[in-house]
Formats: sequence, structure tokens, C-alpha cells
Amino acid sequence: MKAQKEIAAFVYRFDKKGRLRLWLVCNRQQSRWILPKGQPEKKRADAEVAIKEVYEEAGVEAEIDTRLPPKVVYYERGSRHGRGGGPVALHVYAARERKKLATWPEQDFRLRYRVDVNTALLMLGRAGLRAVTGEMAAAILALEKPR
Repeated sequence: MKAQKEIAAFVYRFDKKGRLRLWLVCNRQQSRWILPKGQPEKKRADAEVAIKEVYEEAGVEAEIDTRLPPKVVYYERGSRHGRGGGPVALHVYAARERKKLATWPEQDFRLRYRVDVNTALLMLGRAGLRAVTGEMAAAILALEKPR
């Protein structure tokens, strides 16, 4: 069975103390923490979809960090999600936070939380998400010194 493609964003910034922080959002059922993500769109590039999902789900304006290629993580979706079960190929883009918004489209049913990487690794439920989060954090830290 072919994996269904999804697009996600690892949205990050460095805080005033130079620590790498990233945004997590809860799923619609508010049962687990995830990266902002969505489905591919015919008239948008995958990177544009990632930025759109960050705005809609996390209420953050961001820009793709083109220094890092997207990472792909595979997982199995359960059939209870309305789209049927099966394999998913999640394409994760690094995106730098530009601005946190006070209001956003999905604020009534999603929680958002900016956390350090170690906390994110504890909060994320899927092993694949934890792995890609650790890899992206290491890649970002290797590319730049915190401000």
C-alpha cells in the first residue's frame, strides 16, 4: 500500500538566552501533541502548505529555512481518524518563527505550546516524530549559533 503524504513544520526560534525552542500543537481531539501538519494541496508547493498549517494551527507567522531539506518520517495511521488507516509519509520542513499571533484560525480547538527540545521529545507521542524532532534540532544547532 502506498503511503499517504502529509506536510508538517518544525517551527523554531532561539529565545533571549540562546536556547532553541519549538512549537507543538495538540491534535483536534486534544489527546496528543504533534507538529503543525496538513495535507498536500494541488495549487501550493509543499513548503507553502507547511507555512499555511503553521499559521492555521499554531498562530505563528514563519518562513521556511531553506538551508535544511525536508525530512521524511513514516508512521501508521489508525483507521479511527476518518481518512482510513495505513502508512503515512510525513514530510517535515524546518521553519523559523517570525511572529506569534494573538488570534489564529484554529484557536478554538487547538492548544499551542512553545517548548525546548527536551520537553518536546517527552511530549510527542510517536517515535518517528521524536526522532525527526531530535534530528532537526541537531541540524539547526549545527548551522547557526544561538542569538
